[in-house]
Amino acid sequence: MRISTKIVSTVILLQILTAGVWGIVVWQKWVSLFPLFRFALLVLCALVLVMGFVGGLKVRLVSATTATLTLVSIAILLWKWAPVDTWINGITSYAMLTMFMGVIHFVSFPMSIGKYNMALLKVFTRRASTTRAINRGFQFMSYIIGFISMFAGIPLSYFSTKPTAEALYKKGEATRILVNGWIRGWYPGMLLTPISVPMAISIAASGATWAVAAPYLAIQSFPVFAVSLLFFAGPREPIDKSKIPEVKEAPSLIGFVVGTAVLVATIAFAPILTGLNPVWCMAVFIVVVSTLWLVAIGKSGPGSAQIKTHLTETLSSPGISGMSAMILAIGFLGTAIGAVPEIVALMGGVFTSIVNVVGILGLLIAIVLFHVILGYVGVNPFIVSPLLATVLRLQNIAVDSTFLMLALLAGQVWAITHSPLGIAPIVMASLTGDPEMNSFKINLRWNLTYALVSLLVECLAIAAIYFVFYPV
Repeated sequence: MRISTKIVSTVILLQILTAGVWGIVVWQKWVSLFPLFRFALLVLCALVLVMGFVGGLKVRLVSATTATLTLVSIAILLWKWAPVDTWINGITSYAMLTMFMGVIHFVSFPMSIGKYNMALLKVFTRRASTTRAINRGFQFMSYIIGFISMFAGIPLSYFSTKPTAEALYKKGEATRILVNGWIRGWYPGMLLTPISVPMAISIAASGATWAVAAPYLAIQSFPVFAVSLLFFAGPREPIDKSKIPEVKEAPSLIGFVVGTAVLVATIAFAPILTGLNPVWCMAVFIVVVSTLWLVAIGKSGPGSAQIKTHLTETLSSPGISGMSAMILAIGFLGTAIGAVPEIVALMGGVFTSIVNVVGILGLLIAIVLFHVILGYVGVNPFIVSPLLATVLRLQNIAVDSTFLMLALLAGQVWAITHSPLGIAPIVMASLTGDPEMNSFKINLRWNLTYALVSLLVECLAIAAIYFVFYPV
């Protein structure tokens, strides 16, 4: 069964707008508007779920996952004769996350239209005189782009650096350098950025805020990035700088620095100052700041065209519509499992045993490792995090929300980057256009050692943060 892309885009856009209003209704406690917007949000979320598993969203794996999660949730709630409120809460519990999924690409508009990726490339290759320096430049650029634009930054980073890599390296070697440089910069950037799906899921699942966690996130991110630069930048061989393509029309990076600072500051501090839902703030301020950014750099015309295309066409793409449906299904399953005391007790018993044997720190490390192991067998980490957090909450296992967020984020980002079945290497392999390139080659042949070392550094960072900062 095929569903019109126009219908998909319209439904998701209406759901985004309704979730946006719902955030204000809940914040202001407008009781008279509760039934109206809650019902509208329920209907729209249910439609996105249905479209997710009838085949209209095109990606079979995502559709099958959405269908499985939804049908299992329905079966569980029917088995337990769950009240209507449980059904409504389950279907709409991750509406804010799907709102975020639908607008996260807005931040890539000023990045691409403003050509800041080209300015970054110029900065990081200007003084390079060895292959190691070039590789580090690629890593720095990927780190910054990963921090500001998540998956939307992958093509920005790849196609910006491709001409330089192809000029300096042989064809096969150029692809390896590009892919490795991207992974080893993008991955630690994702451990810090407030603008990502893993971060949004970690915040929603743990109840923490990015602003409070930021110092701890930096302690996670910076050592991993330092390891990338010091030990995984390749040999120091001289290069012919004349071969590096000249970057023309590169803009000033002042606009990039200011725009990024404003975006991060509003996302970080608006929830604390206003009491609004952190994920709601992430979604709303991405749209607001990105739009104002385009106006400030005089690119409102091209920006408007991209925004129109995004709202009328891109929202129906598998990358947004499929993931939106699956994330709603994940929230639905988490609610359903919470209605089954036996499942909660079983998983809670495992967590309690871990805590009794190795303490809370051991539990945090175990949460990271659960993501790693399940990621390697194909279980989506976006499913794992909410379930683990739900069980911990229902079992009243006392874990500080900020530390829980750190562990959930670390596990998710590692799994989506370093598992052969992770989203990021699959996207990167497809961008290369090489029929012999795949995520298994990227992760198991080129980056297995880096993945294991980064996992060790990540766990050591969590341990260090715990011993130094854990509130006793």
